[in-house]
Amino acid sequence: MYLEQVNFTIKQVLKNSKSYIILLIAFAACLVACQKSDLGNMESVQDVNLPDEVSKDMHLVYSDSGRTKFILEAPLIHKYTKDTNYTEFPEGVHGEFFNNVGDKTSDLVAGYCLKVNKDDEIIFRDSVRFENIKKEILISEEIYMVNDSIFSDTIVYIKTPTIVME
Repeated sequence: MYLEQVNFTIKQVLKNSKSYIILLIAFAACLVACQKSDLGNMESVQDVNLPDEVSKDMHLVYSDSGRTKFILEAPLIHKYTKDTNYTEFPEGVHGEFFNNVGDKTSDLVAGYCLKVNKDDEIIFRDSVRFENIKKEILISEEIYMVNDSIFSDTIVYIKTPTIVME
């Protein structure tokens, strides 16, 4: 019975010529609005270099031969594996470094980090602060870490408990 009432209502609407014209215009507008395809826009979005993996609140342990070399903690990690293999820490990183015996030797804080997987090179940028157990502090805008050595092409400040060097 309900179906018959709906059919009856539609028949009444279609009999009314004004309603029929409005319905026809609305249908034509829908067809015109659907003509343009967004395939071109979709291809341009696909060309953007988006990360293959995104992780939040990560705790990464890097080890060699069963010994922990360093631990990195970051609120956000982007990993890229398609064209080049690297890991980006766009919201900063906190690191702890250890010696061969497993004792903690230093702490690091940086606003940005980039780890290139093939070279074992790590780049720390944006207000880098590296402090060892002797309370010696290295401050720079950018440092590179290759294996166990640290390099920089920018100005480096070193603070010890007794002196400050530039």
